[in-house]
Amino acid sequence: MGRLEGRWRRRLEIEARECEHAEQRARPAQQTLETGAEATEKTPTMGVAEMSRQAPGGENVEANASNRSVVEPAASGKIRKPGRKPRLGQAFVIRAGTLWQKAISDSPAKVSNDQLRQVAASLDADGYLPPGEYLEGECAIELKAFNSRNSNSKFGPIKTWSELVSRGDKDLLRGMRRLLSRCAKKLDGRPLSGN
Repeated sequence: MGRLEGRWRRRLEIEARECEHAEQRARPAQQTLETGAEATEKTPTMGVAEMSRQAPGGENVEANASNRSVVEPAASGKIRKPGRKPRLGQAFVIRAGTLWQKAISDSPAKVSNDQLRQVAASLDADGYLPPGEYLEGECAIELKAFNSRNSNSKFGPIKTWSELVSRGDKDLLRGMRRLLSRCAKKLDGRPLSGN
């Protein structure tokens, strides 16, 4: 019993020393953060009025005590809650959504493959490549698997939106239509799950 007690005492002492050592290592980092925060608060150019200036991307950044909320473009007037960063960039969502809305307004019943080719050409011209980085879920997985299988074949991988449309694979086209439709819904102010 004495040996067992001694073994447990040594383990507890070792664990306590490790905790103390971790705290000592964390203290300088914490002090650096605190002094950096104090310097930021004392610097007149970094005040709240200056932090809410217009950012280069056209977005307003509002500083609050915890720096947790970002004000999106002034027209929307919405505050983005903290959490996961959107998977698709705002510029892509706006461009793809606008192209889809234009295609839908031309023929509300169904967007033809010719219209889809025009949308694909616009996305290619804007540099939103490769499509596998923008497609969602199983469609993106399927495209990446196809590209992996055909990287050295005569067909070659699908590197552009135009190639995706010209291949005519119904699943990939459905995935492209779904993505464009979701981007258009996002423009209407409806939040997308996972984005």
